Amino acid sequence: MRTFIFIAIVCHAFVSLGQNSIQSYEYWFNGNYAAKQLQTVVPAAQYTLNTAIPTNALPAGLHVFNVRFKDDSARYSPTISQFFYKQSVAASGNAAMNAYQYWFDNQFASAVTQSVATAATLQLNVPLSATALPDGLHLLHIRFRDNANQWSSTVSQFFYKAATVSSGSENKIQAYQYWFDGNYAQASTVSISPTSVYQLSEALPTASLSEGLHVLHVRFKDQRNQWSSVISQFVYTAKAAAGTANNALRNMQYWFDNDISKAQIKPLSTTPVVQVTDMLDANSLPDGLHILHLRFADTVGQWSSTISQFFYKSAAVGVTTNVVSGYRYWFNDEAANSMVFHNVPEQNPLLLNTTIDMGCLTLGANRLHIQFLDKTGLWSTPLTDTISVLSTQHIYRFTGNGNWSNAANWLNNARPALDVPGCKQIIIDHAVGGTCIVDVPQYLLKNAGITVLPGKTMVIPQTLQMK
Repeated sequence: MRTFIFIAIVCHAFVSLGQNSIQSYEYWFNGNYAAKQLQTVVPAAQYTLNTAIPTNALPAGLHVFNVRFKDDSARYSPTISQFFYKQSVAASGNAAMNAYQYWFDNQFASAVTQSVATAATLQLNVPLSATALPDGLHLLHIRFRDNANQWSSTVSQFFYKAATVSSGSENKIQAYQYWFDGNYAQASTVSISPTSVYQLSEALPTASLSEGLHVLHVRFKDQRNQWSSVISQFVYTAKAAAGTANNALRNMQYWFDNDISKAQIKPLSTTPVVQVTDMLDANSLPDGLHILHLRFADTVGQWSSTISQFFYKSAAVGVTTNVVSGYRYWFNDEAANSMVFHNVPEQNPLLLNTTIDMGCLTLGANRLHIQFLDKTGLWSTPLTDTISVLSTQHIYRFTGNGNWSNAANWLNNARPALDVPGCKQIIIDHAVGGTCIVDVPQYLLKNAGITVLPGKTMVIPQTLQMK
């Protein structure tokens, strides 16, 4: 069996000569430069190396991949080096993740291990509790485990924990600041309407920059006047064509895996900012894990850097008539303990218009996660949003006579939602001579309670279930 590492690297010509272009690259493993491999490429000012590199001769374990590029002036770029781990053949057959582990700073003894549903790819989108940490700068370390009990390399990231916001108030983003290269003295600060989540999609002016490769730096400020960590991104600026007042995006190109020969180009309405919402045809791909590559061309013919994203194509059985058959949701990081599942009549699309009870949540901002189940038994990627809890009422009281579904039978018309969380109670205290009829499904989540007061009657022809 052949084994590979998959490499995706974007390189630009290293000097600013008009005809300068990349002509080849060479790579080697660890310190074994004598066994380097040389590959020629079609000359280009910008070259995307996106290929599978064979690793058959390497033993299982940790290695270093080294690569550098040569231009038509026989100049080599700096060497790019990257650690990677080659698994044994036995382990590689179990390439699915079943857990992740994280810890802060040097506190590995306090590492938290969280099991997940086994999957070839995992998008980790859960809040990690840092309440025990003091305010200030910290390190988050995280690694992933496959079902052969092999751990990935550890990914480490700095973050800053700010002082606790006063009770009842929610901190928000109020400004961002950006600059190019090392020119912080010319940084621009832009105020925005305070918001919990901000998507920066503005066109930033680059008229003062020279043509070529630059670095854009961006950071964000909250209402405590604390700045986030700096996000840095390479950008390439080109001279506008004669008669072109403002450059804009004109085309989008995409391809799958390493098959750039079948790349598709889709024209765009000329615009400085584009949001891709198109359906891309993947019918020719086999089921399994793939990579989607995207790049954009402007009105002067320059291509952006390539954006690459993993995705999973599931079996095509029944896809043409696939439908949504259920959904599940949870709050904050409580997926393991508080996930709530409901079947729904099969339909496509599903318009979910229901009340979700948030009674057990703390006042202020919380996170809601929701997934949808299709007819083939596959779950969608979780959708996550911030919600605000404004009240923590804990008791529902049935005071009328008749059906459970009639809001008028409940004190203050406050009828329980489909799922009653664990911190809430239902009290049956109907009118004298009356009765309470549970005429609609009702679920009581873990530790929720229902009390029928002495002398009162509750009839259950429908579903009343503890989850």
